[in-house]
Amino acid sequence: YEEGTWTPRIEGYSGSSVGTTQTYSQQAGYYTKIGNMVYATFNVRLSSKGNIGGNYSIIRGFPFNHAGSTAGSFIMNYFWSLTSSVSFVGAELGGSASTTCWLTKISGTGGTGSSYMDTNTLTNSSGFQGTLVYRVS
Repeated sequence: YEEGTWTPRIEGYSGSSVGTTQTYSQQAGYYTKIGNMVYATFNVRLSSKGNIGGNYSIIRGFPFNHAGSTAGSFIMNYFWSLTSSVSFVGAELGGSASTTCWLTKISGTGGTGSSYMDTNTLTNSSGFQGTLVYRVS
């Protein structure tokens, strides 16, 4: 059993990390690890998007490496200030990026499936609050 804090980051990705000059108005994460399971909450909000770019918006900095794309679940409680009409935000724990999740979205109110969120959807004040439950590698 272990408890602690972690620092979530919003970044872009397109084959590698894109954008490192963003600043934050909120950036907090807490976790509890019991055996090989991690229960983590977070609140992260930009104050400046900086030079974030790329085909994918990601949240990075998990407290432990996850065990891959089927390692767990992501629940988004709130999201703020996106550039387009989005009715749902979720995430996919991603393969080789073991402390990262790829943000997904359902556009509009009539969407029937999710797609990856590109960085053009982010603004200077975008933010996310949620909970992760995942298996460690």
